[in-house]
Parts: sequence; structure tokens; C-alpha cells
Amino acid sequence: MIASSRVAAFVATFAATFAACASAFAADAPPVVIQPATVSDTMGVNIHFIDPQPGEMEMIKDAGFRFVRMDLTWDKIETKKGEYDFTAYDRLATHLQKNGLKGLFIFDYGNPFYDNGGPARSDEARKAFTDYALACVDRYQGKGFVWETLNEPNAGFWKPTPEPDKYARLALDVAQAIHAKYPNEILVGPALSMIDLRFLANLRDAKLLDYWSGFSIHPYRQTVPETVEGDYLAIRQLMYPARPAESPAQILAGEWGYSTIWAGVTEQVQAEFAVRQFLVNLSQDIPLTIWYDWHDDGINEKNAEHHYGLLRWLHRDGQSEVYEPKPAYLAVKTLGTQLGAMVYDRRLWTGRPQDYVLLFKSPDGKSAALAAWTAGTPGVVDIPVGDGQYDVVTLTGEPGKPIAAASGKLHLSLTAAVQYLKPQAGNDGLLARLAQPKQPREILVKAPADAKVADGTFNVQRGDAPRMVMTKDQTGAAQAVVVAAANPVSADVQPQRKRLAVRIINEGAEATDLSIHLTGLNGLKVGTGKMPLKLDAGQYEGRVFFPIATQDTDARAAADILSGERVIAKAPPIIYSLDTWTPDDVEWASDGDKALTSNISVKALPADENLDAPILETTYEKQKAGWKFWRLVPKKGGHGIDRPSGKPTEYGLWIKGDASRNTVKLRFHDSAGQTYQTHAYSLDWTGWKFVRFVLNEPGMSSWGGPHDGQIHYPIRFDCPLLLETATGWYGTSTIAVGGPIIIR
Repeated sequence: MIASSRVAAFVATFAATFAACASAFAADAPPVVIQPATVSDTMGVNIHFIDPQPGEMEMIKDAGFRFVRMDLTWDKIETKKGEYDFTAYDRLATHLQKNGLKGLFIFDYGNPFYDNGGPARSDEARKAFTDYALACVDRYQGKGFVWETLNEPNAGFWKPTPEPDKYARLALDVAQAIHAKYPNEILVGPALSMIDLRFLANLRDAKLLDYWSGFSIHPYRQTVPETVEGDYLAIRQLMYPARPAESPAQILAGEWGYSTIWAGVTEQVQAEFAVRQFLVNLSQDIPLTIWYDWHDDGINEKNAEHHYGLLRWLHRDGQSEVYEPKPAYLAVKTLGTQLGAMVYDRRLWTGRPQDYVLLFKSPDGKSAALAAWTAGTPGVVDIPVGDGQYDVVTLTGEPGKPIAAASGKLHLSLTAAVQYLKPQAGNDGLLARLAQPKQPREILVKAPADAKVADGTFNVQRGDAPRMVMTKDQTGAAQAVVVAAANPVSADVQPQRKRLAVRIINEGAEATDLSIHLTGLNGLKVGTGKMPLKLDAGQYEGRVFFPIATQDTDARAAADILSGERVIAKAPPIIYSLDTWTPDDVEWASDGDKALTSNISVKALPADENLDAPILETTYEKQKAGWKFWRLVPKKGGHGIDRPSGKPTEYGLWIKGDASRNTVKLRFHDSAGQTYQTHAYSLDWTGWKFVRFVLNEPGMSSWGGPHDGQIHYPIRFDCPLLLETATGWYGTSTIAVGGPIIIR
């Protein structure tokens, strides 16, 4: 039998409706392409004030920032219905202009005059919101500001739950009104929380990229900044059909930071990640990066929101630096000092993909510099740059020991901390590198097609993984070019108790007739090994279900995805066993702040059309902001939770999400007494999703035992699921879980 995603069906209907509607208002002038002149022009910081403390704006400028991101809060401007008061924001605009800064200003939130202060859904509220947004641009146009419509509408800021169609309608009204009057103003959105490709697909299909310069996203993560590269590629693939190749839509990192409350994020690590965040974005052609946050928002050691800042919380009257800098401020200021007046040119290849050696040049091309670090294991690399001496500056601005390139190579030791290298007088080795042809960072083609890279041609199919192609210039130095399909298809096998689901992701949203063939079966028998799947235009996801006749303790399955007779994608093999706990075997244990009023209740449900296993439905409630989580633990007298044998790599669980942006993870103990906690998934979806928690991922938080960072097998689960609410979240919501799988 065949089941297509409900989301996909909605997207297809929604896309067709908006395509017809938006075409009637197609933009006469294309959106503005953001073209920063220097590194500093790409750097911004999020603030939470209108009136700065004395000396505060000067600290922002001295750090190298050229943008601040701030709310133009609707109900603070339209304080009387139909009347606008910009007095406070005029003061902020004056401070910005005085210090050579620009604003990324957000049209956001509700107004009690319309729709009870909630998101602008009604015709009256949408018109009022559009009028307010246009009034803001009337007031401040021509200053190089960037205008953003709402903040994180795919998360908790569009209450009670995200509605991509209604947000798109509001954003389109705003964009059309502003673009018609001020075609040279820079419009962006949606200030996306995390990486939500389905939400972005809705906006692309609503034709918002006819007016927006690009998508603004908030790519928060608790892993190293460099992991964002794959996310950017996925977004560029998604945007590819919306704009011609000569004027591609852009990606802005509109809010991103690291809280020093997070596991493993010390103040030193925050400093390293802050600079690497800006630099990796430069290497990905991101025209604007906003660090979150300017200074700490408090001193509560359990509140992550209080510890994103570059500066400490308390204001210091009468001191030259009115807030105490953290190492991250010094690191960002060093970046601005060393590279702020320069332009990013290219990444130099070391032979190790985890290494980053970025080449910068002055706007006139007469001087050059390097920024270098590794996102992996520290090591020594050779960079072909020509002979000569280089001055070195450390992450936070201290002078390092000068180093010399000999025999045409720079022998460079890379660590997690960025270092800057500038040639001494008479050393033109980097200028010679600048003279060599520069290859594109990435080539996207609509597959099946050939991609031309330098002197080579590479065939690209829809199911191909992105490929790194190496080229060499006349000096023998290598550059890497990523070649990928703009319309990829991918697949994975998602086991259940009595059937195998194969999910197809159709990022190109093209109408496609497919045939799904199970391969590599071991330890199970199915009634049929082939099934058809028809994906309509605009449909991004589909599933087929193969009934299982018999299944051993351990099983293996993979799948080929065929279009006609040609295999266009493969679902990689999965080796798994069924975990045997059911809703009757487990219960939720409350944890976190005991003073918080909270409740949790459960209901056991039978299998449904999406999941052929008993289901545990959970309704949870928190009455005010604060720290709260629940652990799913064995119930007394129940079957318990299996202790997996061997060295399992992942734990799979079907979860019906609630779009709350709360998080789920799991904990396990090893045989040496260490407790490990996996990286978290944000509950940013609705409907059923097969979630795979990685049990051996580097960087997992751990405590107890020898604390040696090594997993000592066998392991046992403390809880196969941990549900943690965001500190600022409160309310009532419901999720469901079932079908646990141990993956090897």
C-alpha cells in the first residue's frame, strides 16, 4: 500500500494557490542583491535596546560590526489605531548613523488593536500590519537598512502553532507593498528558526523570492559551526528553481550564537565558535551574519538565554568599556581588526576537509592575509604560498611567533582557535595565489546533466550525493568545488514492527513516477519487494510500506529507487532489531525546577495507519517559563527497557511532533558508570517522523565514571526518550511516540 505525506499534499495545494495569486503581482524590478564591500560589512549583532548606555554603541563599532538587528515592535509604534509614533526609534536611528552602523529591522509581533494581539491573520490585521511596515520604510528608507518580516514564524512566535500559508500571505502583502514603492530596499525573511526546509519551500512556492533578496535563517546548533555547510547547500538547492542562475537568491544568517550554559561550550569555545561562525559564513558567500547576542541577558546559571552574550550582564559606569568583555568579544574584535577592511577571496585546500585556510585580499588587491583553523583534530599542514616570513596574530589579538614559508610551502599548525597570518614586507607569496584563477565554491545543475569543472566534465544524477571535485592551479595548489544536483532525490528505510517504510524526499518537487525495490534483505521476509510511488508536482515527500511476513531478532534492509529502468537513488542499508517495550512498560519521571507547576498525562493508543505499533500519547503542561524536563523510564512491574547487545550506533523512535520547538533526546549509561546524553532534536514538525538518535556521535555530553570520553560497552538506557521544554516555553502540548528500534 502507498501513503503520501500529509505535509506534501498540503504543500502541493498551497503552492498552486499562491502561485496563481502571486503571479498577478509579479515584481517589475528584481530584488536587490546584497553586495558587502568588506568583511566588516557582513558582520552584525543582535541587540535588545532602543536607548544604548553611554559608550555602548562605540563598543559595537569597535568590535567591527556594521549592522545591528533589532525589533521595530508594532504595538510600540502604532500606539493609537492608525497612528504611528517613531520617537524612540528615531533616537536609535540617530545613534546608528552617528557610529556608521545600519539596522536589520524586524517588523514583528502583534498589536492589541487587531486579532487580539496575535499574528495578523484577518484581512483587517494584515492590512494594518502592511501599513505599519510601509510606514517604517517611509521613515527610514535610503539608509541601507535590511527589512525582515516577523521573527521565527515557524516556531513559538506564531501562536499557537505555525501556519506557513497565513504567514506567507502576510509576508507577500508586506513585500509587494514595499517593493512597489521602494524597489531598492532590501527585503528578507522569514527569520527561520533552525533549518525547516518544508517551511521555506512554502515561501518559495508563494513567490516571495520575487521580492525578497533571500531567506534569513537562524541556524542554531550545539555542534561546530562548520556543520552548517550542508544546510546551506540544501537551502540553495531548494531556492534554485525560484531565481535565474545569474541572480540567485541569497541566504542570510540572521541570528546565531552559542550559550555558555550548553554542554561543552566554555567561554573559550564560545570565542572560537563566534569567529569561526563569521568565517565559515564568508566562505559560503553569506552576505550578512548576525551574532546572538550583544551582551548577556542575566546571571541565572541555569538559563541558556542569559549567556549568549559577547559581554557580561552588568553595566560599568565610568569605564572605557562599559560592559566587561568576554573572550568572544575580544575574538570578534580581533577578526574585525585583522580582516574587517579586507574581502574574502577563496578557501585553500589542505588535503583534509576539516581544515579551513581562507585567503583574504584588500579591495585594491595589493595586500593579502590568511585565517586558519581546523574543525577536526589539530594537525600540521603544508600550504603552497611561496617563500617568505609571516606575522601571526592569535584568536584574541595577541601576537604569535612569526613563521616562515620555505621551499614554496607554509608549514602551519592548525587548532580549533583561528589564527591570522599576514606577509611581512617583501613577501608576495599570497599575491601570487590571488593571481591564479578562482574556481566556484559550488556548481548546481538540474539533474540528470553534466557539470563542467575547470577542464573536466562530471555527470550528475538526482540521487547522487554532493561530490567534491579537486582542481589545481599553475602553482600546483588545489581548490575544491562541490558539484551537486539542484533537484536531488534521497531515500531511507524506516523500520516498524510488522512492515518496512521507505521514505522518498523529492527536493526538486518534480512530478515523478518511481518504483521502490527492496534490496539486501537479511533476517526478514516480505510479501512483495517492489512497489510503485507516484509523486505529484509540488510533492516533496512520500512513503511506501512493505508488509513483513517474518522477521528475525536482527534484520537488514536497503532499497533502490528507480525511474523507469534507471536507479536514481539508493536508501542505504539499515541493520536493526526491535526494542520490545510498549506504553504499558514505561512512565514519565519529572525533573528540572521543582518549583515550577507542571503536569504530564499519558494515553495508550492502538496502531494507526502511519505506525503499526502501540502508541504512547503524552500531553504535557508548564504554567510559566523555566527549566523543566521529563524522562521516559521503566514502570515498576512492567517489561522494562531492553539492554542492547553489542555496539549499537543509533536508536530509532517514531515521534508525532507538536511544532513546539521543545526538544527530545535520550540518555544511556555505559559499563564504566558514565552517563551519556545524545544531541537533541527540536520538535519542529507535526505528524509522524522517524527520529534516529546517534549513540556514538562525537561531542555528546557525559558525566560520571572515569569521564574519559570513551563509551564502554555494553550500554543500558537510562531513558529511551527525554522531553525538555525550552526555558521560555509555557502552555500545553501533545506528542506521541512508539515503535522503538535499535540500529547497529
